[in-house]
Amino acid sequence: MKIDPVTANDFIAVYREFLLDLYESSETEKVHKKLTEKLVIGRRQFSENRDLLKVFLEKNNKFNFPKETISAIENIEIAKWVYLRDTRYYSVLLNIDGLSGYGVLGLNDKIKEIVGQSGVVIETGVMPLKGNFVSDGLILSLADLGSNYKKEFNVKFRELKESKKFKTKANVSSQ
Repeated sequence: MKIDPVTANDFIAVYREFLLDLYESSETEKVHKKLTEKLVIGRRQFSENRDLLKVFLEKNNKFNFPKETISAIENIEIAKWVYLRDTRYYSVLLNIDGLSGYGVLGLNDKIKEIVGQSGVVIETGVMPLKGNFVSDGLILSLADLGSNYKKEFNVKFRELKESKKFKTKANVSSQ
């Protein structure tokens, strides 16, 4: 339930550099922040202004970043998700509105290893990478779901699968 290590490391290297660049140029106080906090602040900046990726690429045009990594960053969907459960092949993430969902792989760690349990609301980025949907690994736990909400989201999950709105494979041509 993780993407291959080479792809993960290639993505992480560029994504980390990009988000840290955004963090450094932000107006956020820079005192005593952990790396993950800096990355989340950078991601928040990006979610508010998607043109920041173009600015970063122009500023760093001497580097030959992998096209699939840049495409993944361009297409990342940063949102609140219900992390419902794991299957043998992927983690089930449903958008908080219940209108879409993805079978998601982790980069270096499974989502459950990061969060500790399923049945929770999280904030993370989901992107197409190498034909799969992958979490960006920056996961904020927001709330545990009660049993009634879990049942409702399990019903939503079945409905999404039946209506083909639950996606497990990314369209490779969009990368």
